Amino acid sequence: MSRQYSLRNFLRRAPQALLRDYLAQQGLGNDIDWKYLTPNNVEPVFSVIREADAAAQERTNLAFQEIHDMADESGILTIIQEAKDCGDEIDLAEALKEMSCCYEKAFWVFLNHPTIFSTARIIDIPNDRRTTKRGGFPPLTYEPDDAAKDKLGRALSEFYLKKDGRGQGYKVDYYRRGDKHLYYAYLEGFAHSNLVYDENHELRNDIYRPAFEIIFRYNSAERTLEISGASGKRIINELQMIFSETILKHHIETPPDVVVFDLTSLRDRDVDLSPAPDLGIRSTRVKKLKVSLWGRQGINVTIDVGSNYGLSDIHDIIDAILESQRLPSDKLEIKQAGFQLGFEPEPGKKKGRPRSFSVSHPEATSLKDGVAHDEKARKCLKKWKIDVSGTAEGCAAEPPLAAQSLLDY
Repeated sequence: MSRQYSLRNFLRRAPQALLRDYLAQQGLGNDIDWKYLTPNNVEPVFSVIREADAAAQERTNLAFQEIHDMADESGILTIIQEAKDCGDEIDLAEALKEMSCCYEKAFWVFLNHPTIFSTARIIDIPNDRRTTKRGGFPPLTYEPDDAAKDKLGRALSEFYLKKDGRGQGYKVDYYRRGDKHLYYAYLEGFAHSNLVYDENHELRNDIYRPAFEIIFRYNSAERTLEISGASGKRIINELQMIFSETILKHHIETPPDVVVFDLTSLRDRDVDLSPAPDLGIRSTRVKKLKVSLWGRQGINVTIDVGSNYGLSDIHDIIDAILESQRLPSDKLEIKQAGFQLGFEPEPGKKKGRPRSFSVSHPEATSLKDGVAHDEKARKCLKKWKIDVSGTAEGCAAEPPLAAQSLLDY
């Protein structure tokens, strides 16, 4: 959905037969001689749209932009899956397989299956957003209804009103796809003001309140919950507890299945980060640290060293900074660490491929689930006692917020 839309580019890509059908539905294009148009000659169609009234222009551009957004591999796969998951179990894969391009497929579904297209477009949106996923949630013991949607909406509204004064208006849509329960919450954002031209081409001040979305994906078989549209540990935790209480009807004191990373041990330049030959890991190295200093403004430094250096060299740099600034080392906190693992070479190869990844306190990492080398890296983090999930360290209270950073290398 990050591809830029323009009307002329869309008209060049969209099949003329589908353009003709759409414009005919809008009462446009009757004077176009479609037989003599070529794919590169879009000016007659462009002129018809440009000369239409303002409402028709806006309606047409919005429709074409929605089609454009879904006209890629991800969008088409979402459309096909939505067709399978809906009550009629329509097999669009068969209908679309002979079509020439994604624009033709998306446009055809837009015209012939508008409900499937509309729902697929909504469901496809989270693919472009940061998503937090956790497991171990309570089971869903009833069939969700409209009352559950409203209860979730009211709870989210109350949370955001108390948090930052927005969210007064709300609406929640619900979709069921097998074991997946999807909740799309649209909450009222802060008021904005723009200078705009109205339909009479008069300049006026337009005040509007754009909605912001929070999207919940609960898998009742796996008992996992994904949240899109929000960030920050405390906010995510609150949203997870709100969802559990309103939809799952089960109160949880703290979110389940939280991975917690403790980087304190990396303060010691002699910390044991030994390789794991049983996992095929022949070498380990810390190549980056980001550090903060509690209680003093101005210190928030990231140190990234070259391929021939490691943790001891990073500590030399940190010590030099602390000495030059006359700062105490006991209040130093490591916020992020970058690691590099060297793997044994695969059969027939001379060198093993290194794997670099980052870990941030308290719970962020660039490691991916289900990737073989990344799963081995997670085992190393457990072995090194950096992953402290489920331990007393992981349950400890959070330290106070860090001082504002004025220096970030």
